[in-house]
Amino acid sequence: MGAAADCAFLALASFSSSLWYLARLGFYSDDWELIETFRLSPAPSLSSLLRSNFFIDRPAQGIYSVALYRFFGLNPLGYHCVNGAVLASTAIFLYLALRRLQPSRGAALAVALVYSTLPNYSTGRFWFAAFAAPLSMSFYLTSLLGDLHAVERRGVAFVVRRGAALVALVVSTLLYETALPLFFLNPFLAWWAGKRGRAPFSPPSPVRRAGLAPQDPPLWTTSRWLAFLGLNAFALLAIGIFKAKTAARLRAPQGMLALVWSIASQTFNKGFTPGDYGLNLRAAFSANYVDYFLRLPQVVWLLQRDHPHAWLPVLSIVFAVAVFLYVKPAMADLTARQSIALVFGGLAIFVLGYAIFFTNRAIQITPTGVGNRTSNAAALGVAITAVGMLGLIAAAFPRAVWRRVVFGGLIAAYAAAGFFVVATLSSFWIDAYTREQEIIADITSHVDQPASKSILLVGGICPYNGPAIVFESDWDLAGALRLHYGDRTLGADVLRPGFYRVTPNGIVTLLYGGQDEDEFGPKLLLYDLPRKKLSVLADADTAARIFREQPPDVACPPGGEGVGVKVF
Repeated sequence: MGAAADCAFLALASFSSSLWYLARLGFYSDDWELIETFRLSPAPSLSSLLRSNFFIDRPAQGIYSVALYRFFGLNPLGYHCVNGAVLASTAIFLYLALRRLQPSRGAALAVALVYSTLPNYSTGRFWFAAFAAPLSMSFYLTSLLGDLHAVERRGVAFVVRRGAALVALVVSTLLYETALPLFFLNPFLAWWAGKRGRAPFSPPSPVRRAGLAPQDPPLWTTSRWLAFLGLNAFALLAIGIFKAKTAARLRAPQGMLALVWSIASQTFNKGFTPGDYGLNLRAAFSANYVDYFLRLPQVVWLLQRDHPHAWLPVLSIVFAVAVFLYVKPAMADLTARQSIALVFGGLAIFVLGYAIFFTNRAIQITPTGVGNRTSNAAALGVAITAVGMLGLIAAAFPRAVWRRVVFGGLIAAYAAAGFFVVATLSSFWIDAYTREQEIIADITSHVDQPASKSILLVGGICPYNGPAIVFESDWDLAGALRLHYGDRTLGADVLRPGFYRVTPNGIVTLLYGGQDEDEFGPKLLLYDLPRKKLSVLADADTAARIFREQPPDVACPPGGEGVGVKVF
């Protein structure tokens, strides 16, 4: 089969893996504050929204988010359908790039399929505020394809393709940062592709169609290296300076070199637990390669045992059979030598996918919670390595027919396991959205329109449903309530047991390493969700009595910020 059929298969497989959850997801965490800002902002123009603190260092994410809101408003289905299309396009672009970089159709098909079903970056599938991450990867691959097409051309054709690749580079890095280090690799990949020559499925050049002798690939002169590596480095340097001046997460009070050294010296430390901030490659390897490759059968078993869903195992088996029937004929052309190259190449890309976090500590390593959105670039390395490992297993069989069956079966099983895990994880997000709607309906049915600038504290909410966020903070609960009441002055917060305290001046809540204090007064309200009771925390004595006699707490499974509740 040709490239068009493979692309159609990958698009279908990607969309099929999304159908379990696509129509049932909603908004979560930062989404509520974003949507509330878009809907209730006194200056709702695109330029004013982009100047807000949300997007000051990621203007492309701002344009994308505002565009989705302008199209779909308060209907989450449209947002998630677009994200599903982005994920499908990423699989296609990855396949097309790999077909130009190496000779094996089976390897290209397997890597693209596996990457499209990996649960390693699952939050990027479910959370609108993280949708810039998968789109960033799609633009990264678009840029790579532009370079791979430019490498064999001269003149205007070269300039157009190289220019398109640079535009895609800028868009990708202004959407999200995780793919940024990979752009330094692209010029060398373009050089390698030029050295290899045109991929087998590529259309013939006009020279070949005319029956003339083909031209030799352009030599890699100094000017050509400058056009690729030099321009990429210049663009990335400019973007790095821009982000350093605008992104709070990139602050380095003692200098960037000191920060990089501090992070690098801790990357292999033991004792790193999910939810800790900062890059730790030992933990990253465990979350990506151990949990979602070596332990993947056990993870599937634990999820099925503890969180079963009717028909999901059957659907996963059907998915595996369909994948196997399509990919098996293509799986005999991957040699042991190529598999070894994939293993080591994948490990290098895995490290590069996390390399941006040598400049900041804004990362949480976790296999399931919202923190795993930062693994979208590193997961590409996981997919490549996994295919290489499975290819080595298949290469041990002497006959081509056996290699096809074994390799196709392993790839189908691995993709189906990813399908199963992603679908199971999505169920927690689906239930979390239902719970959010129930909480808002409960509050608004018992609390009349609060006075302007009131602050509503709510107790009795379990902030996490598995890895999914219900309500955990002052921004998500406040955003949802402001949308209902139509009042941007309204404040709100969640009283999570163990993460708030009563002081002589007010209520202090703790979250993500910071704290907020709401002072006592006639506009500080407490709603006890289980007891349906509204109180005014007018002074310290009233608050002390309420929290002593009937604390608004509820027993919740242990969970953490960025991680949620462990589910396997």
